Amino acid sequence: MTTRRLPKCPPFADWYEAVNDRNPFPWQERLANHVAAESDWPRLVGIPTGLGKTACIDIAIWALAHQADLEPENRTAPTRLWWVVNRRLLVDDTYIHAERVAQSLAESTEGPLAAIAGRLRHIADPLGGSRLPLEVVHLRGGGRREADHRVTVSRSWRPSTPSQPAVICSTIPMFGSRLLFRGYGTSRSMRPIDAALAYTDSLVIIDEAHLAATLRGLLADLAQLSSATLEPTSEARRDPVVVALTATGDPNEERFELDHSDHSHSTIRQRLDALKPISIKRVNRATTPSRVAKGMVSALKELVDGVDPGVSLLFVNSPVTARLVAGALRSNRNNDVVVATGQIRGYEAAKVTRDIVDQAGCGVDRRPRKRHLTIVATQTLEVGADIDADYLLTEACGVRALTQRLGRLNRLGQRPHTKGVYLHTPSKKGRWPVYGEEPEEVLVRLERDVNAQGVVDLSPGRIEEVLGDPQDKPDPAPVATAGILWEWTKTTTPPPGEAPVHPYFAGYDDPQRHVSIAWRAHLPEGTLRLWPKLRGDETVEVALPDVIEALERLNNSARWAVLDSRHRRANLDSPQDLRPGSTILVHADVGLLDLDGHWDPAATDVVLDVSILDSGLPIASGVLRRIYAGTIPKGAERAINAIERARDEGDAEKVEEECRRLCKALLTASPPAISESEWGEFIIDIRNGIDIRIGNGQPALMEPKYEVPRLPRTRSTGWMEPATHSDEDDEVSLGVDQVDRASLAGHSDHTANIACRTAKALGVPPSISRIVVQAAKMHDIGKADPRFQASLDPGRKRGQPMAKSGQPRSVWARNRAWAGWPGGGRHEELSRRLVEKWLRTTSHGLEPHEADLLQHLVVSHHGRGRPMVIPVRDATSGSSLTYKINGVTVDVSPSLEVSDWTQPTRFATLSALYGPWGLALLETIVRQSDHVASAVVDVQ
Repeated sequence: MTTRRLPKCPPFADWYEAVNDRNPFPWQERLANHVAAESDWPRLVGIPTGLGKTACIDIAIWALAHQADLEPENRTAPTRLWWVVNRRLLVDDTYIHAERVAQSLAESTEGPLAAIAGRLRHIADPLGGSRLPLEVVHLRGGGRREADHRVTVSRSWRPSTPSQPAVICSTIPMFGSRLLFRGYGTSRSMRPIDAALAYTDSLVIIDEAHLAATLRGLLADLAQLSSATLEPTSEARRDPVVVALTATGDPNEERFELDHSDHSHSTIRQRLDALKPISIKRVNRATTPSRVAKGMVSALKELVDGVDPGVSLLFVNSPVTARLVAGALRSNRNNDVVVATGQIRGYEAAKVTRDIVDQAGCGVDRRPRKRHLTIVATQTLEVGADIDADYLLTEACGVRALTQRLGRLNRLGQRPHTKGVYLHTPSKKGRWPVYGEEPEEVLVRLERDVNAQGVVDLSPGRIEEVLGDPQDKPDPAPVATAGILWEWTKTTTPPPGEAPVHPYFAGYDDPQRHVSIAWRAHLPEGTLRLWPKLRGDETVEVALPDVIEALERLNNSARWAVLDSRHRRANLDSPQDLRPGSTILVHADVGLLDLDGHWDPAATDVVLDVSILDSGLPIASGVLRRIYAGTIPKGAERAINAIERARDEGDAEKVEEECRRLCKALLTASPPAISESEWGEFIIDIRNGIDIRIGNGQPALMEPKYEVPRLPRTRSTGWMEPATHSDEDDEVSLGVDQVDRASLAGHSDHTANIACRTAKALGVPPSISRIVVQAAKMHDIGKADPRFQASLDPGRKRGQPMAKSGQPRSVWARNRAWAGWPGGGRHEELSRRLVEKWLRTTSHGLEPHEADLLQHLVVSHHGRGRPMVIPVRDATSGSSLTYKINGVTVDVSPSLEVSDWTQPTRFATLSALYGPWGLALLETIVRQSDHVASAVVDVQ
C-alpha cells in the first residue's frame, strides 16, 4: 500500500483550531499527544464539567488520521467512535459538534481540515474510493428523522462499510443491546452486523461514566469471552477501547486529570473559580409530587424576586413533578416556561431544543429579557447540554447529580449575579427514589460548609472538597457467561426463554426499562405493515411499568398495537407481555400526551399524528374524525364520500375535483392538536400538491399498499419507503444504466471487488481475506434457480441469470407466487449447497475450517444460518439445479424443504475459531459489500 498520496498530518493544535476557531486547552493537547505517542487511551478522563470534554471527539478523529499512513494491520486507533450516554438526551451538544466537524471535513479543500479529510478517506478505502471522510449519527429510540438541522436520529443506522470512519452518539440501551446481538430497533437479520460494528475496531467513550458502571463491567466481562484462535483483524482492534469520562469518578481509580499548566490557564481558571453561591432551603412534609412542586415554586419565587429577567434552570427528580411545577409557573404572565424531560416526543423535543439552545446555550448573546425564562428539567439536562443559566434551583439529589446540575449554572464564569438554591425535601423512610439515602448525607456536607452569608461556595474548583466522595453504589447486575453469549449469537432463531439483555448493561434495578410509543390516526390491520414507517419525531420513550398501567386502564386492545422489527402488527395477549425496547402504537384520540408533547397518563386530548405532516392527508372519514377529535368540518365528509365513489367508478377528474373541495372544507377549521397557521400551511401545500401531480400526469391520490389513500404534500418525503438497512429481501429494482451489474455475474464480481477493498482497509489477513472475497463472489449463485429468475422479471426472455429485479417492490410477492418460488424460501441456502458440492468435487486447496467459513459466509449473507436456515414447504422444485463455478459444472437438489443439519455445528466451530464478534465482522464485510453493490440500483 502506498502512502505517497496522503497529505501530511497536521499537529493536533492546528487541527483543533481549524475545527473550533480557538486554541486547545493544555489538557486537550496533552491528551492528544499521549494517545498518539502511546497508541492508547487512559481508561478514565477526570476533567471537571464545563472544560471541553467534547474535545475527545476531536482527539479521536485526529488520532485515527495520524495513523493513516500505517498498514491497516499495524494501526491501533479504532475506526469507529461510540459516544455513549446514560440518558435519551433532549439536547445533545456532543452530536451537534460531531456533525459540524463531519460537515467541515466533507466540504474542506485546503488546510488542516482537508489534510485530515484526505487521510480519513484513505482509511475508509486505501485504493482510492470516494468515501466520506466521516459519518456521524445519533442513535436512540424511534426512527430516522431530520427534525432539525442539528439533530438526525435513528434506531438502525450503520456505516456503509466497516472500514468507514464514524462517530455514533448513542444511549446505553441502543449500544448495549447491539453488543449482545439483540440490537433494539433493528431486525433479526441485521443484529450480527450491529454487534460487529459495536464491538470490533471501536473506541467506546462513556460520558459521565458514573451513570454507566454496569456497562463498563459488561465490557470487561465480554473481553474475556472474545478470544479467538484466528484473528480477523489486528488483535489491538479486536476488542473495544473503553474510556470513561466523568467529573466525579472513583477517587481510587487512576485517571487523566488537569495539571499545573491547566490551572494556570486564564480561561480554565475563570471557569474553575466561577461563582456558584448556593443557599440551602428545607421543606417540611414534601413527600408527594404536589407538595414538592409547591415547595419548588415557592423557592423559585424567592430566588428570582427583585432580579432582572434572566434564565433559571429548575431541576426536579421526576416528570410528574416537572409537569406540576410548569403548570403552576405558567399562571405567572411574566414568566416563560420550557419543560425538558426525557419523556417528550421527538416532534415537540425539536422545538424545545431550539428554545433552550437559542435562549440559554453557552455563547448565546444574552440581550436584556423582558420576561423571565424558566427551564423545568429532570435528569435529562444533567448530561450533554451546554447550558449557561443565571439561576438554579435543584431538588435534593446525590453528589454526582448535584455536581452535574451545578455545571449548568454560570458555566463559563461570566455571570457575577448568579446564585442558586438546594431544596432539601424529606423522603419516606429516609430513602429517595433514584438516590437512595445519599441526599441526607449531601445535606449534612452542605450545611457543614455554610459561610457567614448563609451560602455554600460550590465553584468547580472546590465542589469536590465540599461534597466529598459519592455514596452511591452501582446497581447489581448479572455476569455474562460463554453459555449465555452463545444463546444470544443465535440471531436467526432466538432460543425460547433466553436471558433478557437489558440487566447485563443496565443492572437489575435500572428504572429506565423503556418502550417507545407513537400516536397514529390509523393503525395497521391484521399483520399488515405500518405505513409510513415510524420516524424519530413520532416517538416518546416511557418506563415500561407506566405504559402497562396506562394500556390496562385503556382496556381496549383495538386502540393500540405492538409493532415487530418489520413494522408489522405483532400478536400480544396482554400489556403484561410487553418487553423493554418494544414499540407501541396508539390511536391519536386516546390521549396520554400533554400539549407540550410530554407523556402524561392523565391526558385525554387528541394527539397530533405527526406522520401526516410528511406523508400527506389520509382520505378516510374515520381517520379524519380521529384527527379532529370527533367532528370534521362541514362539507369534508361529503367530499370524502364523493372521492370514494369516484375512485370506485374510475373517474379521475371527479376525484381531482372532490379533492380540491375537501381541501377547501378543511381550511375552515384546524384540528385541536395543531395551530391554525400550521394546519392552514399544511392544507395549502396539500392543495398545491394536487396541481403538481396532475401537471405531471399522475393521479391526485396516492394509494400506499398497506394504508388508506392519501393526498401528498408538494415535497412529501413519505411516499418513498424510508431507507432501511434490513436485507431480508434484497431484490431492489434495476437502474437502467446498471444492467451489467444487475446480471448475476456482474453483481457477484462487483460485490467481490468491494469486499476485497474493505478487507484490505481493515487489515484482514490474506489467508482469511481470500475466503471472504470468494464468498462475496459466490453469495448469490443460488439465484440461478429458474423459479427465482422468473420471479425477478416474469416477462423476461431467458438469457444470462440476473441478480436483481426490474419490477417495483409492490409486485414482488405476486411475481414470486406466480413463479412458484415458495414463501420464505432462501436462495442463499441454494448458494451454499452449490458451494458445498463444488468443494466436494474439486481440488480447491482450502483447509477444512476455510471450507466451513466459505459456506457460512455464503449462507449467512442475509443474516440467516445463525445457527441454521429454516426449511419451507416446497412443492415446485425440479430435480436439480445446475451452475458453473470456476469452470466446473455442479448440480444440487433445489428443494428448499431439505434442512442442512451441519450448519449449527459449523456455526459453533467458526464462532469459537474467530470469536463471536470476529465471525460477525467477516459476515459484515460480505453483507455490506453486497449492500454497496446493490446500491447502484434504485428502489421504486
